[in-house]
Order: sequence, then structure tokens, then C-alpha cells
Amino acid sequence: MAAALLLAALSACPGADTAGDMPAERLAAEGLALARGGQIPAALGRFDEALRLDPGNRKALYNGGLAHLALSQGAEAKGLFERFLAVAPNDAEGHVALAHAQEHLGEAEAAMASLRRAVELGLTDPELLTGGGFESIQGDVRFVQLVALVAQRSGVRAPLDDRGRLLVGGHPLRTLRLAGEVPRETCDAPGPEGGPDVGFPPAAGEAGR
Repeated sequence: MAAALLLAALSACPGADTAGDMPAERLAAEGLALARGGQIPAALGRFDEALRLDPGNRKALYNGGLAHLALSQGAEAKGLFERFLAVAPNDAEGHVALAHAQEHLGEAEAAMASLRRAVELGLTDPELLTGGGFESIQGDVRFVQLVALVAQRSGVRAPLDDRGRLLVGGHPLRTLRLAGEVPRETCDAPGPEGGPDVGFPPAAGEAGR
């Protein structure tokens, strides 16, 4: 993850605890301040102390994971993000963070699944996907579709054809069908080089939906 993206993420831990008078929360806040100042190893020390006092402290788990990513410690980051999601399973940004760690470890399919889950949970900021850190999957049409859907959801202008369908590589995309969403239309135009439509394959358990 790029340094700028890390600092932006550190500035707002999703679902963070707010009880500033709690010792673990104070330590996590100190770690956050150190991380923003670029003192990542020192920040990790504070996050570790916070987690010894409160193993479920969301601020320490989330920002500790980001700090490990900043040090290219993907396995440690993944572990903290998984613990964060055990506490806050419906946090979309937490799933994006986990995807960063998985991508760093070369787990491309797992990263894609985490990003899909983030979008299913209502992710609305396309910059979380396009700000850097997904180099190994950014050319995958499934990743492009997720970015397009989040951009459409957030109101960001995206390239459209004359029928109002999103374009990727000059070809219209089939509207994504995610859990709880009804597709507005299905594209019946051929995909690249006359192949099948560029569609999003259903996730496990979605077949026939």
C-alpha cells in the first residue's frame, strides 16, 4: 500500500472505539498519532500494548494492520485484519484492508473475494480500490467491474456507451449482480474479440440466483 494511502486510512479507523478514558484506547490513540508522524515501529509498540489490554480493540487491530503493511509485513497485517473482521464482520473498509494484505502475500483470489465482499457491504469510495496496492489484480476484469460498480454507486462519472452501459476496454459490461441487488439490465453484446459477454461469475453459493 502506498504511504499516502496508508496515512489516509490511518486518519479514520472504521468502527473505532471512542472511550478515550480507557487505557487500551489511549494506547491505540497514541499509536495512531505516532503512525501519522511516520514513526511506524513505535506505533506498532503502542498498538501491541493496547491489544494486550484489550484483544478486541478495533482501532489497534485496524491501524496495527495498516502499520504492518507499511513495513511490508503482509502476514502480520493479514492476521490483525482477520481479527478486526472477527469483531466487525460487516465493515467494508476492513475487507478492503484485508485484501491489501492478501494481495501483498500473493493471494490474488482471496484478495478478489475480500474486495467483492466489501462491495457487497456497500463500499462507496472508489479511491480505496484505485489508490494503489492492487497491482497484481488491477488488470483482472472482475476487479475492473468492482471499481466500475463502486464508482457508479458513488456518483463518479464513468465511461458509458449510447445505451448507458459501463464500458471497459470499449465493450459494455454486464451489470453486476450482488447479494440483495437486482440487476438493471443484462448486456447481450459480445465481449472482447467476439467472445462471451464480460460477466461477473457468481460467488460460491450464488449459482442460479
